[in-house]
Amino acid sequence: MANTGHSAFPASSAHRLLACSGSYALGQAVDTGERRSTEFSAEGTLAHSVSEAALFAGSNPADLIGRTFHADGFEFTPDEDFSDNVQAYVDFVRGLMALGYIILLETRVSPMIHWSGLPPLGIDLFGTADCIAFHPQTGKLIIVDLKFGRGIAVEATGNPQLLYYAAGAFSRELLNYLLSQHGYAALPDGWTPSEIETIVVQPRAYHPDGPIRRASYSGQEVHDWARGPLYQGVERAINDNGTTFQPGEHCRFCPALPHCKAAEKFSLDAAKDAFKNVPAANVAVANGADPTSVPTNTDALAALPDTHISDKKLGELLDKLAIIKPYFAALETLAADRLRASSRPGMGWKLVPTRPRRVWADDEPKIVAALHNAGLAPGLYTETRLRSPAQTERLLGKKAFKALMDQLGLVTSTSGGVTLAPEGDPRTRVQQGRSAQEAFAPTLPSPNAD
Repeated sequence: MANTGHSAFPASSAHRLLACSGSYALGQAVDTGERRSTEFSAEGTLAHSVSEAALFAGSNPADLIGRTFHADGFEFTPDEDFSDNVQAYVDFVRGLMALGYIILLETRVSPMIHWSGLPPLGIDLFGTADCIAFHPQTGKLIIVDLKFGRGIAVEATGNPQLLYYAAGAFSRELLNYLLSQHGYAALPDGWTPSEIETIVVQPRAYHPDGPIRRASYSGQEVHDWARGPLYQGVERAINDNGTTFQPGEHCRFCPALPHCKAAEKFSLDAAKDAFKNVPAANVAVANGADPTSVPTNTDALAALPDTHISDKKLGELLDKLAIIKPYFAALETLAADRLRASSRPGMGWKLVPTRPRRVWADDEPKIVAALHNAGLAPGLYTETRLRSPAQTERLLGKKAFKALMDQLGLVTSTSGGVTLAPEGDPRTRVQQGRSAQEAFAPTLPSPNAD
């Protein structure tokens, strides 16, 4: 199981700490020793635990559907969607085992093993790798990381967290232990892996490369990264003393975000910039004018003084918005935490109940029995749903499912709409001038086609 200790410079925070040196000291200053969880992070914790248990026991996550579990202070009842997505990771790891890889799950590793001969920094670096897979014959090392989030697709290439794990797993001591557990001889002195592959398994977030994404490195590249960019970044962070801040998308998960003056200034400056560039939809109506006469076409709006926002400026503001939204969310979270602890009249805000939601007052079997005894038809309080294609495929098997669907043509892939993304996002651009339905609807034969 995962180690419960926490590093001051953990793998999960490597991206932020390497990008913003000042966040290290500020994070240490506000650290109370308590680890705050959200419902999303707690669900990820449960997914990792379920996958680990399934791989150890040879079971499937679907066995847990309908049961209640607690993780990090939250209660969950896994459904088919949850089990399907955990199963994707379990299946991938089992596939590696079928190819001859031997594995370690939830293993603590440290990239500091590559710092031999470098001045000590007085800090302990470690993190917990989800899966370390090693092939005794080929000498290939694979790091597999399960990401259970829906919102942000994680890249495999150049990912500091995965490189951190890879550097830590590139250890003769660790791999010799793994080899000994399976009856293999120890690695020779001076050994280096033939290849190191880092793999992200993220089944719930869309990415054009699919839910499983890979990056490949030589052993020397990983070694050099640990001794170079990582060591130098750690050295900068611990010597910075909270003086150098670099707001960016890495602020999203910073524990010190609501206390960060740099994030505050950036957010205020961005808000001022946005208000100076009034969006076209907010054009003021002249005194006495008919509100319905305000121009709404782009050319007319561009002709009005000080009302048109250029595409370049709009893009700049969207870049800033991606940074300041997490800052404002962090402020709300901080306020809610303080109000839960005590009433704060000086804040001018209070906690109030959310909108109530009606729920059944007893266990499902008792409710069903009571409604049945009351003479209600089952269709009034129960429902039968069609399984998803993924669930049906799992029951039939991939080959049988594909053969049947190729014959019947009952499955298609569609997107529900469009969303904004920066230019560097790997997803394909939607063709301009087409609606979301036109852009993503499946291609169907013409009714008049032969």
